[in-house]
Amino acid sequence: MRRIALAMLLVAGITMVAVCGDLELWGSQQFDVLGDQIMRSAILTSDGYYVLAGDGSMRSEALLMRIAPVLGFPVAWEHVYTDTFARMFSDVIELADGGIVAGGTAFYSIYAGDENAWLVKVDRQGDTVWEKQYGRTSEQNDVYAMAASSGGGFVVCVLRLPHAGGSAMTWLLKLDADGNLVWEKTFANGVALSIIEVSSGGYLITGRQDIAQSFNSYVWALRVDSQGNPIWEETYTDLEIYVQLSNQVVEAPNGDFVIAGKQFLRRIDPTGKTVWTRSLPGLFLDAVAFTDDGKLAIGGAFNDDGSYDHLYVALLSGDGVTVFWEDIELLFNSSAAAVLPDPYDGVAVAGWVETVPSAGTIVYVLARFFE
Repeated sequence: MRRIALAMLLVAGITMVAVCGDLELWGSQQFDVLGDQIMRSAILTSDGYYVLAGDGSMRSEALLMRIAPVLGFPVAWEHVYTDTFARMFSDVIELADGGIVAGGTAFYSIYAGDENAWLVKVDRQGDTVWEKQYGRTSEQNDVYAMAASSGGGFVVCVLRLPHAGGSAMTWLLKLDADGNLVWEKTFANGVALSIIEVSSGGYLITGRQDIAQSFNSYVWALRVDSQGNPIWEETYTDLEIYVQLSNQVVEAPNGDFVIAGKQFLRRIDPTGKTVWTRSLPGLFLDAVAFTDDGKLAIGGAFNDDGSYDHLYVALLSGDGVTVFWEDIELLFNSSAAAVLPDPYDGVAVAGWVETVPSAGTIVYVLARFFE
């Protein structure tokens, strides 16, 4: 355990009351010394283990590992998935039966766009239960986000991008625990980047609505019922973002939702109306979570000069105004992909760091921060 000296970050509308936290670095290891290892998603399982998912070897192979939450950071099991063409994971979830599903992309040629949505289910020992692909030969299909269903099975948000041109869409699949299709819906107004099951029933999707002939997009949200039927839809045109590749949504204790993305935090009520917005210049947020005591943990990268991204994690008040602590790791390119309240009253962060600039050597990181 060590004390971190923190860089000061002053963002509009936020009051700094403390700028330090303790960091217990549980792991920073090379998984494959021949290539890179970018962790894109992580969960804390119901039996207290961390499961990380991502890709390696210059995005040609998919990585999945289970890690015990004890000092020394032992890896319970790890898998590398390879095939003739590239594969990668973008998200991971735990199902009600204790199984783990990782989702991402399986290429079926060397050409960009020849991509199927790809899912793998493993048990707690890491043994493969099933592996399936979903897609259409006329379009690009990639898993962007998933959420477990309390009634069994899970939902998957898949990108639909026609090869012949046209707008990107969201393909929402409800699958049972065996990967069989229960129902499917397509939504043409936006690209899903995150999805959660809502405590009152149904699901909330957040993502982007692309602006024609532009690299900019608006933040987009869609609430659906348990059968995928729309309840409400909102496009937040005041949030126009250049190259919006990710955002994440979490449900607040009172039933509101908080969306974290590139240079913003936004809280919306259960009908999609804005409660507040926080502008966060220089922050590229990929992760958000509520702690048990109602605080907001956020994670991603900080970049205010256009050069290196620096892994960033902070603990805020539930209204996003007060920063209890924040940490900017002044490393080479690095980022947090997931923030997870852990069983030891801290915040666990999973991500990646480039160990040698421009050399393609990237290692995964799992760490715990606490007040």
